[in-house]
Amino acid sequence: MRILVIDDNETHRKAAKAQLKNHELTVVGSYDEGQERVAKGHKFEAVLVDILMPAMSGIEACRQI
Repeated sequence: MRILVIDDNETHRKAAKAQLKNHELTVVGSYDEGQERVAKGHKFEAVLVDILMPAMSGIEACRQI
């Protein structure tokens, strides 16, 4: 499964990598980075996003993606 993980906390990103190691992961630290990957044509079957991020809520990020 191709999964996009968006989280501004490095510890959470590392945990996601460890827990989801059997999947094709793209792990980024901001909504802008995630949106950039989507804009470049990367396809994902799931998006895991931090709800509380500085620039934008995770819920709004999911709406825009």
